[in-house]
Amino acid sequence: MDAIRAMQELNRGTRNGVFLFTFLFTPILALGCAAVLYFKGRQTSALFLFAAAAIYFGGSFLPTVNVSVPMNHAIEAIDPAGISLAEAAQIWADYSADWTYWNTIRAVMALIGLALAATAMYSVTRVAVPVGQPA
Repeated sequence: MDAIRAMQELNRGTRNGVFLFTFLFTPILALGCAAVLYFKGRQTSALFLFAAAAIYFGGSFLPTVNVSVPMNHAIEAIDPAGISLAEAAQIWADYSADWTYWNTIRAVMALIGLALAATAMYSVTRVAVPVGQPA
């Protein structure tokens, strides 16, 4: 029962503006930055950033929206005080196995997206501006 209560509290704690902004706007900002890079002639960097956005969106954002959020709503609807210890143990066993699997997928895909974004930043070349000329 304690695990169910803890997950319920964790889910409540993620409902804030900072989380929502970063979660929703990460792929949008990445695509916007990739477009700017592309049209500024930094196609290689842009392609890495497009790939980062696609990986993050498909591998982290969509599983969160389509799997994790519904699972979190389901666990939140449970009243731990209204179920037996055996029921709580079975609910938690079922929930935690699926949640851990999908959370691992999301984390690995976000890490791949981060690596691609870092590669995009690293691959941006700086154009040398002669002294006395505006940048």
